[in-house]
Amino acid sequence: MAEKIRVLYIEDDEADQYIVRRVLSRGQETEVELVTAVLLAEGLERLTVETCDVVILDLDLPDTSLWSPEKALAQVLLLVPETPVIVVSNIDDKAVQLKMVAVGAQDFLVKAEVQDRLVTAIEFAIVRSGRILELRQAAMQDDLTGLYNRRGFNSMWSYQRKVAERQKKRLSVILADVDGLKQINDRCGHLEGNEALKKVARILDAHTRPDDIVARLSGDEFLVLTLRDPVHDDRVLIRRFKAAFDDYNAHSGKPYLLTASFGSASAHLSQTLEQVLDLADRRMYEDKAANKLAASGSVERLPPEREAEHPQEDASTLG
Repeated sequence: MAEKIRVLYIEDDEADQYIVRRVLSRGQETEVELVTAVLLAEGLERLTVETCDVVILDLDLPDTSLWSPEKALAQVLLLVPETPVIVVSNIDDKAVQLKMVAVGAQDFLVKAEVQDRLVTAIEFAIVRSGRILELRQAAMQDDLTGLYNRRGFNSMWSYQRKVAERQKKRLSVILADVDGLKQINDRCGHLEGNEALKKVARILDAHTRPDDIVARLSGDEFLVLTLRDPVHDDRVLIRRFKAAFDDYNAHSGKPYLLTASFGSASAHLSQTLEQVLDLADRRMYEDKAANKLAASGSVERLPPEREAEHPQEDASTLG
C-alpha cells in the first residue's frame, strides 16, 4: 500500500466513524488520513473538489432513503471511476453484496467485520484497482500515439459531462483532421505518415491542460475534450494549435507541411455525443475548405538532393 493514503468515509453514524478512525490509526506502517461526510451529497461534493485514494460508503444514509443501493454507489463511481470504493453495511445478505460488487465496488464489508477486515480490504482494494486501471487504460489507449482511443474518449466524455454539470463549466469538443496525410504516405511512405501522426498527437497534448482529454478518433482524426469557464472561446485554443503547427513546420526540415483543420462545438445537456461531433465535423470541413483556398497544397515535391533521404516504401514492408 502507498506510504500515505487519504480515505473518505461517507457515514452519518458517529459511533461507526469512531470505530473506523480507531481501526485506521492503529500503528499501521501506512499513514492514513481519514475525512468524513455524513450525507451522500456531501461526499459527492468533496469528491468533486478533493482527491481521495479510497472511498468507504455506507449504504444507509439520510439522503439515500429513496434510492436503491446500486444507484447510490453508481453516483460515487460516476465521479471517481478510478478510485476504489468499499461498501459497508449492516445488511448481511450475499445477494446485496454481489450486486454491489457487480456495480463496481471493490469490496463489501458487514459492519461487524470492520475491525478485523478493514485494513486488509483497503490494501487489497488499492492493489486490485491499480491493476484494473492498467488493463482499462490499455484497452482505451491508441497504440500508435499513446492517446485515448475512441473507447477511451467515450468513457471520459461521460465522466466529464457530469463534472461540467456539477461545476457549471463549458464542455467543448474540438475536432482536428490532419491535412494531406494520404499525400504524406504516398510521397514519403507510411512510416513517415505514422511519425506525422505521432507529432500531431504531441502538439495537441503539449498545448492542452492536464485535465483536457486528447484522443485519436481514427486514422487522421483527433479529438480534444475541454472543460472551461462558460466565457471561454474555443477559437483561442485552436489558434494556439495552429501556431504550434506553424512553428513546427518552420523548423522540422520535413519535405511537407504538417497542418490540420479544426472544428469545435459545445455540449448542451440535451445533446448526445454524436450530435456534438456532427456539428464539430461540419465546422472542421468549413475550416478545411478555407485552408485549401489559402494554400495550393500541404505536400511539396522533394528536392532531388533529398530524394535519397525519404525513399518510397515497398508496400510489402508495411504493417
